[in-house]
Amino acid sequence: MKIKFLPYFTIIVLSFLLLMSGVGLQTRAFHSLGLASNSPISSSEKSETIYVSLSHEGKVERMSVVNYFNKGSEEIIDYGAFTEIVNLSNKAEPWVQDDLVRFLLNEEDSKKPFFYEGVLGDIPLPWTIRMTYLLNGEPLSAEELAGRSGDLTMSIHIRQNSDSDQWFGERYLLQLQVPLWLDKVSNVYAPQASKMIAGSSNYVSFIFLPQESQSFVLQAKVKDFEMEAIEIVALQMNPESISMNGFGLSDVDQLLDGLKQMMQATSSIYEGADQMEGGLEEFERQLISIAIHADMLVEGLNEFESQMALLTENVPEFREGSKQINEGLIELYQGSKMLYEGYEEISEGVEKMLEPKDELREIAVKYLLSPSEDIQTMAFAIAGMLNGLEKLDEGIREINGHFGSFSEGLGELSDGYGKMDEGIAELAENVPIMLGEVEPLFDGIKGLMGGLTPMSKGFSDLVQGYKQLPEGLEAMHDGQKMLMSELSVAETWMERMGSAEETRRVISFVSPEKNQVDSVQFIMRTQGITRKVVEEPRSEDESRRNFWQRLLDLFSW
Repeated sequence: MKIKFLPYFTIIVLSFLLLMSGVGLQTRAFHSLGLASNSPISSSEKSETIYVSLSHEGKVERMSVVNYFNKGSEEIIDYGAFTEIVNLSNKAEPWVQDDLVRFLLNEEDSKKPFFYEGVLGDIPLPWTIRMTYLLNGEPLSAEELAGRSGDLTMSIHIRQNSDSDQWFGERYLLQLQVPLWLDKVSNVYAPQASKMIAGSSNYVSFIFLPQESQSFVLQAKVKDFEMEAIEIVALQMNPESISMNGFGLSDVDQLLDGLKQMMQATSSIYEGADQMEGGLEEFERQLISIAIHADMLVEGLNEFESQMALLTENVPEFREGSKQINEGLIELYQGSKMLYEGYEEISEGVEKMLEPKDELREIAVKYLLSPSEDIQTMAFAIAGMLNGLEKLDEGIREINGHFGSFSEGLGELSDGYGKMDEGIAELAENVPIMLGEVEPLFDGIKGLMGGLTPMSKGFSDLVQGYKQLPEGLEAMHDGQKMLMSELSVAETWMERMGSAEETRRVISFVSPEKNQVDSVQFIMRTQGITRKVVEEPRSEDESRRNFWQRLLDLFSW
């Protein structure tokens, strides 16, 4: 169950060979015949298709070129260092001198397109290809992998070959097609590839654009693993033909200019976002502090409102008590005045009692020495009475002095408290009114303060979300740099391609200095991975297959 890979012109070749397989070959010595009457075909009317056989690991095993001339002529002139030459169109034999190849055709053959194969010697391919295989993490060769089961990892690494002409590496894209049989391979993971199911196979395709190197990875589960050959086609890119919605590679310069401006703007936004993040964090700290104090303020307002309500309930009693205090102070002040007057009368009476104190003291002294005990006792009594009256007089005078100050202060207190009582009376009238007016204000303040806490939390979430913005901008900036890097590859490629005329220019792979060609394409193919089958000994006839049969095998990949 193999799908043959046969290019259109190869089918023509095979059809022609099948018709001519019974006809013998004829050798013609061109150098002895001279130049043909018609001019030789222009080399710009030819194309080159390079066929490359690769090992399972990607090493070049054989390389040949089919040179196709789309316009016939009696003389075909071409150049190339070939180790073997096969005419694929007719019986004409080549004449070879160094790298010159000449065919002389008869009149009938000269009217038809002409193509021949030349086997190339040691010519480096523009790319080096390396393929590796892992099964369950263990490196295996393709031969060891055949018929095994497990987790397969296939890696394909392509690099421009510095030993080859860079013209091809800088202008050609490669399409790799890995055919996998559905009954052998499942759970295919190849993020860099596109996949297509056709018949009983899953075709996994990779694209290698003109660049220095790239690696592709394919992972899958395999059972009794076998697979067909990996095919790689290399074609020259035409940037004018690659576009989407009117935008193509030729517009890369314009895209890069816009991307550079966007990167500069992103950098400015990133710097501003970084600075803004610091301001938001400071604002968040202040908002949290305000929210904490707002809670304290709400608690204070609740306490104040509670006390105001309590005050409103007790104002009438407070007003009545203040009134009684005021009246008591007035009575106290009036009583203190009367008391002060009584003290003054007592003081005057004591002073009158002390007017004869000198005479009484002389009498007391005189009779203290009397022999009569009764007289002495009376004299002591008189002296004691005088001393008591003097001390009483001093005490009354001192009391009267302080009492005067007390009476004056009490008068001032009575006057001041009278005014205070008037204020308390006014307060008693206005407290209920004030409380009624303050309550809506307090409710508004509490509503405002109560909203600060969820607002603070919401702003914290905003700040946390905003902190991710610089990270996102940085990631976007990194992505822009990656895109810039990738586009720079395209820009470099476009610069190398130069003008549209340079883009359309094609050089020969076989002989760049001498051949002019319309197109050059490469078709590369590995061997398939199959189990070894014990072959029966071939008969002598099979082992002696001619070159035509071997060539047919080559093109029936």
